[in-house]
Amino acid sequence: MLKILLPDQIMHPRATSLILEEAKNPRDYILSATAPEVEALGIILNETGQWMEDIVEFEDQKNDIFDQYACVTHSGWNKVQCLCMRKFRIKLDKSKRYTAVKSGTIPGRGNSVTNVVESIRLDGAPDEIDYPTTVQGMSQAEYYQKIPATVIAKENFLKFWSYKHAWVEGNSPEMLMAALKVSPIMVSVYGRYSYDGNGYIEQDRTGLVTHEVLIVGYEIGKFWYVLDSENPQGLVRFAWDYIFVAPKIGYLVNLTNVQTMQVYRVKPSPALYFLNPQSKEIVAFSDGVIAGGSLFKIFFGDYKFANIQVIDPAKGEKLPYPIAKYTITTLTSANS
Repeated sequence: MLKILLPDQIMHPRATSLILEEAKNPRDYILSATAPEVEALGIILNETGQWMEDIVEFEDQKNDIFDQYACVTHSGWNKVQCLCMRKFRIKLDKSKRYTAVKSGTIPGRGNSVTNVVESIRLDGAPDEIDYPTTVQGMSQAEYYQKIPATVIAKENFLKFWSYKHAWVEGNSPEMLMAALKVSPIMVSVYGRYSYDGNGYIEQDRTGLVTHEVLIVGYEIGKFWYVLDSENPQGLVRFAWDYIFVAPKIGYLVNLTNVQTMQVYRVKPSPALYFLNPQSKEIVAFSDGVIAGGSLFKIFFGDYKFANIQVIDPAKGEKLPYPIAKYTITTLTSANS
């Protein structure tokens, strides 16, 4: 789990980057105890409502020059990443910069929740490596320039995933805990934090909301664990009675079997392994009549369409499961 930040470690958002919506857009779903969308969207993925172990990365929304004003985009994609990790054990890393631009984020002003989640749903995004988000030395003008056609051509989210989103009807602790069984929750807050006697972010009295964050868990009756793109060092804690505005959940469906297989490669070897979800073992593709790499492509297409997690031992990284004593290979038929 990520480190928990104390008040003196928390960075206050230096940008007001949330544009409020006058009314909930009719394109959106509503999740409530009575709405029919519960049947479509209210599928329990996480009985405990705790998503901290499903956080796969944390990307700061500012570099050494400027703030992206893209807190909504960061929170939106962090939610999708948690859903993908929890449901499919796949680590997604899509370009948040792509969504910030595509969704119409205004430099120095921000964006609305609906604009962003609809862009994720309809525009998708290429991999982070194809259009990096937070790059030191990049200017605001460069960040928000028109996306090149060559980058748009690399969009590869929509081919594999269907993403839907829903407003949560109500923001009581009971409703939020119920919604967390379905998804992490995007919420709107006031970004100038103050703290109660326990060191938790307390409810402000201004009535303003200026910032978007993601609820990823809780300790009942005490506080909410929150992922904040202005604080890349760890999680922040909001007081239990904090009044969150416009809670928004999501739901992710895999459209093809191509990416449901988690694949690993250990540097510097080119060998590929896949996760056997039943035995929780890592299984190698090995050379036989057909080379292991060619065998992989026969089953799953080009490497670029597979979710390959690279393990770097030089950084202390290890395969998450033991290597199986068997491999996937090809043999010459005894009858040939």
